[in-house]
Amino acid sequence: MKRDAGIHRFIMAIGVAFACSPFLVEASPADDMKLLLEQGKPQEAYQQGLHFESLLGNPRFDFFFGVAAINSGQPSTGVLALERYLLNFPENDNARIELARGYFLIGDDARSREEFEAMLLSKPSADVAKVVNEYLDAIKARASKYSTVASFYLELGGGHDSNPVSGVADSVINLPVFGTVTLADSALAKPDRFKSVSLGGQVSTPLYKNLSAFGGGAVDVKRFQDTDAFNENDYALSTGLNLTSDANVYRFTLGGSSQLLNNSRYRNTSSVNGDWGYQLSADSVFTSGLQAARFDYAGANVIRDADYYSLTVGYRQQFASWWRPGFDFSLSGARESNKYSDHQDLSRDLYGVRAAMSASPFSALSFNAGVAFLRSDYRAPDPLLLTTRSDDYLAYDISATYLLTPAWSVRTEYLDSRNRSNLALYTYKRRTAQVKVRYDYK
Repeated sequence: MKRDAGIHRFIMAIGVAFACSPFLVEASPADDMKLLLEQGKPQEAYQQGLHFESLLGNPRFDFFFGVAAINSGQPSTGVLALERYLLNFPENDNARIELARGYFLIGDDARSREEFEAMLLSKPSADVAKVVNEYLDAIKARASKYSTVASFYLELGGGHDSNPVSGVADSVINLPVFGTVTLADSALAKPDRFKSVSLGGQVSTPLYKNLSAFGGGAVDVKRFQDTDAFNENDYALSTGLNLTSDANVYRFTLGGSSQLLNNSRYRNTSSVNGDWGYQLSADSVFTSGLQAARFDYAGANVIRDADYYSLTVGYRQQFASWWRPGFDFSLSGARESNKYSDHQDLSRDLYGVRAAMSASPFSALSFNAGVAFLRSDYRAPDPLLLTTRSDDYLAYDISATYLLTPAWSVRTEYLDSRNRSNLALYTYKRRTAQVKVRYDYK
């Protein structure tokens, strides 16, 4: 697992700050190692300890020597020292978390998991719990190469939507051919409140060496207080293969989903995805993906049936600092081709770009903010308006997530979007704010 320097310093700091209070026996070499560790010099602290190996067995010396060894690339030596220390002080959680890290680094995942899970049972602070949970996630990811693993989530939310119907702001608009027209109330923007429930899970099982198979599903339900026609149910299933090779990750996915509006089928989607990720460095990743999909609509919307093809490339950079800032950037291109030759006004080419930033000023708190732009150029004139439609969609989003426990979190989200079209009928603004409570089982 690639750990950033901020996490390492955090774990080291809590251990160094609290581990020595039980001791009354002076041991100047231990004090020297403590000072070097506090200065962020584990390699120097380890070398200092090697000059006083006769003190091994002294609990105070064992603790600092063990921490120094683990943080300077000698986890086996550090594990032995901390095991001796914990025989004398088994209740010291700070030593135990360092020992768990040591087990992780030498590849003893069973013991590492046992120690980290014991830490969670002791009800640590949210900061410590998040770090522990990140290690448990890494252990699980590593275990997925050799055994079947499963995860599950449940999310409850609610909020306010300024424009669920994506309606226009003014009932009087100007359209090609028809001139000035007055729209019915059903086409106008109206705010509404909503509640949502989401649940899903995934299972992964190894097949051969670095090849694994996975499958999963999700259900999302959204209910508006007044705008019943836009009540939404989404069901999705997927399965595929995952292959890792050196710095490369390849993923092949077959997916299917069904969307219901007001409990009536609106659209089914079947898709094939191929994704490739390449680890450029410990802190940067390049990604790319191809998708082919089929949209099958129901009822009067059957004329919208289409094939969809897309290509996306992206880059992610994580910066090693205390706030753990990250940057994401992606470009996409797609074509939606209507199945019917006399409805090519519903076919379009799409070009998109997205940029996002993330930061975590505290281990239990993280922020994300992003901006996205999507251009839609339709491929034939509208048969009634005799004009070829062209849209520009722009959206800003921001969110904050707070980890209550390793499994429970609270997330707030805000989205401000607007669609500008050369056909006024499709120009709208929409703002959505919501709060979600989430449970994750891993």
